[in-house]
Order: sequence, then C-alpha cells, then structure tokens
Amino acid sequence: MHYDPPFPVSDAIDHNMLHTSLYTTPSSGAALEYVPDQPNIPLAQKDVAKFLQDELATEILDRMYPWLWLCTVMDSAHIDPLHKHVVKRRNIIASEDPALHLVWYKSDVFVKPIPPALFNHGFWAQFLNGQPEQFDRQVVLGFLRSYGYMIRHRSDLKLATQKGLVPESVDWLQWERFIAHFRPLEDDEVGCRYHMGQLRLSRLNCLILILRPRRKEEAGSNRHYHPTEWDTASYMRQFATPLLFIFASVSLLLSAMQVVLTLPSEPAWHTWVVNSASIADAFWGFCVTVLGA
Repeated sequence: MHYDPPFPVSDAIDHNMLHTSLYTTPSSGAALEYVPDQPNIPLAQKDVAKFLQDELATEILDRMYPWLWLCTVMDSAHIDPLHKHVVKRRNIIASEDPALHLVWYKSDVFVKPIPPALFNHGFWAQFLNGQPEQFDRQVVLGFLRSYGYMIRHRSDLKLATQKGLVPESVDWLQWERFIAHFRPLEDDEVGCRYHMGQLRLSRLNCLILILRPRRKEEAGSNRHYHPTEWDTASYMRQFATPLLFIFASVSLLLSAMQVVLTLPSEPAWHTWVVNSASIADAFWGFCVTVLGA
C-alpha cells in the first residue's frame, strides 16, 4: 500500500528539495543528495532505512510489549508536557538512543531529539510511503505523536529548543501547523511502543531480568534495560538497603524462635510448641539454612 505524507508541503518545517523527491529532477542543482542534516548518508532506500532503524527503532521494548503493563499505565496519552517535567523537578536530557525516549529515572527524563529529515515532505514521500523495504512508517508516526503530547504550549517549545530536541529555527506557529497532523492519530496507526507513554527505568530493569529479550549477538545485557550506576561501588550500594532489611528480618525471626522455645510449659499450647518434634526440626533446619547462607 502506498501512503501520502501525513502533512502537506505547506506545513513542512524543512523545505530542502531532495534529488529523489517527487518534486525535483536529478539535474536540480539546489537539491540535496543526502538525508537532511546527514551529509554522510546518501538518499538510497537501503541507507535511509538503516538510518531510520538506528534513529527510531525500539526492538527490545517491542519484544517486551505484552508485559509492559507491569511498568506503566497502558495509555498512549500518559506523557507529560515538558514544562510539567520541570515542575516535577526532573532534568530533561536529550538522548540519541531511541530506546530511552520517554524513559524516566528519579529526577531525569530522557527524550530523543527529532531527526530534521522528518520535517521534510519529500523525505516522507520517497522513503516513508509504506513500501515493504522501508522502515516501519507507524513507528515514525508514533514517535512524532509523542511530541504532540510533550510540546503543547509555547513554553514547551522553548524548552525543546533549549535542550536541542527540535531545531532552534522552529517557531510556535510552524510547530503547531506541523504537529497538528500527528496529534489525532489512533493507537492502531502507530507502532506498539507508542501504545503507552512514559516508562519507569527501575521497573524496566526488573522486567528485563525475567523476560531476557536481548539475543546473544545483540549489544547490551539482560541484566538491565539501561544501567543506572556506572561504577562498582555505586552498583553494590543499591543492594545495601534490601540486604540490611533481610538481615534484620531474619535476626528478628531467629530471636522469636529462641523466645518460643524457652517459654514455660503452661498454658497447653506452649507445651505443644516446646515439646513438638516437628516444630523443633523446622526451627533447627531454618537456623542451619541461615548459617549456611
């Protein structure tokens, strides 16, 4: 199936003409021979597909999709505008890793900047028209729809330009005319990753330990979705609190067992507990297990 670009030429933000565009000929001297803003990537289907794969693919999240309800609300509109992240005292961090787009951890939220090529009408017409050899168009639609939620006010756009998420040259009226074509999209029109909004990194790190979606030949580890600590001391420190809690709980339980076994023989239930061979064996086995651990 062949799709037209989701916005008209008049609402495009990038107006560079491309050599492969439907509106230019190879002899057009002013036309670009490369992906907008990427002079080392030629306008060939294979190269452009790889470029979009590197820029926007979320393969690990797609594999985890059936279980992501454990990590977040299954609501594609669950995306805070940028100014609200500031209100929540979160740092907005531009990350070129698409897997981190809309992932947050403690006081940080990661956002993938928009590749300038996606603002170009001719780029959509030639490389995102729904052909089988092309990158999944629905992923791109979902990515841009997420920006429709993030940038809803002039203050959001100002934050986005300051953080390098959109080009500084984009003004408010340009933005609104462009993004208006993506906000009404339904979930069945976008990639599955964008059926939900923000994701909590701590929950993703727990879930990936169980699902182990990364293959051996792929970069990264199934020990975490994305590391939160970058040195051994910090990594070990995060286990200190739960280990102390477990130690305190076990110590309390052992002390309680000692108290039970030293109780007087009255009343009757005390006698049963103290003289019960099965209870004694259970307590003994538990103590040996704790000492062995």
